[in-house]
Amino acid sequence: MANYGLKIAKNGHDVSEADRYMKFTSKYPALKLKASGTGTMSHTGDDGSETVTISHGLGYVPICFVYGEWYNTTTEAVVARYNVWNRWIYQGLQVADTYYFYADTSNLYIKLGLCHLTDPFSFDLDYMYHIFYDEDDL
Repeated sequence: MANYGLKIAKNGHDVSEADRYMKFTSKYPALKLKASGTGTMSHTGDDGSETVTISHGLGYVPICFVYGEWYNTTTEAVVARYNVWNRWIYQGLQVADTYYFYADTSNLYIKLGLCHLTDPFSFDLDYMYHIFYDEDDL
């Protein structure tokens, strides 16, 4: 049973080589997926912000990843799907938008903020999230 598990070798190396040549090996502890999901965040009207709150209840701040669509306020269309959020875009003197997320000991917060919009409009953004935990903490 000592060889049971998963190994992924780096380019140019074989899984039978030393651990230092592995991209991943299940020989060592790894983070586990606590929660994963998708949703839609809706923005209606002018400047403002939207927040989605997802409870994790771990009692500590976990590692989280959020991916989502980017909405171009100039063309009024979604221009990219499932990119890593946490960005700030400054578009000329008219528009600033922020997509970001953060976590505390109880929740994951996914936020969208818009300011200096010259025209009010509404749109939906799809997002996906992953919350990881250390199995030793359960």
